[in-house]
Amino acid sequence: MEQGIIYDLINKYKFTYLNYVISMEVEFYPYVIGRPVFKRGTGCLCDALIVDPYFVDKSGKYFVWENLTEKIDLNLYKNIEQATRKKIRFGGSVDPFVDLTSRYFQILGCALNLVLSYGYEVIFETEYNIPGEILGILINYPFQVTPTIILPTTHEITLKNINPNGATLQERLDMMFMLRNTKITVKIDPMVPTQSDTTYCLKKIFKKCGEKGVTRFILGYPTLRQQRKWFMEYYNGEPFKTIMTGYDKNGHVFHDLSVLTLETAREAAPNFDIQMCACKHPDLVDSGHIKVCSCKYKCIEELY
Repeated sequence: MEQGIIYDLINKYKFTYLNYVISMEVEFYPYVIGRPVFKRGTGCLCDALIVDPYFVDKSGKYFVWENLTEKIDLNLYKNIEQATRKKIRFGGSVDPFVDLTSRYFQILGCALNLVLSYGYEVIFETEYNIPGEILGILINYPFQVTPTIILPTTHEITLKNINPNGATLQERLDMMFMLRNTKITVKIDPMVPTQSDTTYCLKKIFKKCGEKGVTRFILGYPTLRQQRKWFMEYYNGEPFKTIMTGYDKNGHVFHDLSVLTLETAREAAPNFDIQMCACKHPDLVDSGHIKVCSCKYKCIEELY
């Protein structure tokens, strides 16, 4: 079985770990109202300013800043002390390249071009297809762009079921190749204990990504929040009992399993820089196993 029992069940029941359902209702805000464009993030050794180019209300409607570039310019001027960190993360709690409208990507492209031309490092994490015009902007600033492409599996059907609106395997590999001269990282997340964290599955990802010029990887196990626990209980059976042996009562993967997986991955690809996600595995930070991470940053303060 190529990817393990759990992935077969994901395909069978169409269960999505992240439950990405895209509503195409999009409204553009023309003025600087509501939420500020910047937040300050802490974590993962990188204290960056965060830009949320759009946000979603409780009804699932998307709101995009029409004047995003002007808001960024104004916020950088008003928060010059914070701006000296020279790092801006696009997408704090949201994926910046979610497939919305062509107008949204025009706005996002202008904003990216602005901060890159100012000399800022741009950080982002995505599992969506980046439009060609934005890729063209990013590859012009290879030393200022730190992208993370999410790739939990090389199995095309499973990839589609985990996120029906995400990029295909080939699209993700093409993005890696286009961004190979940047500080690109591939994030293997979610991994499933005993199923997709095997040497066989990891080697397949390392091989395909390595062929595209990727040498840095981040691994992450999903935290079993309550809805995932309900799913496990509902489809209670031997595969899930096996998976649950990797988790403690709080839904976190056991420390020893995380360490073993990291060591196994490094042995499988000794020429690659492979780390565990510090946000999901904080117990490894002090143990010397983690040097870098590019997960979602925790917002501690909103800046106007």
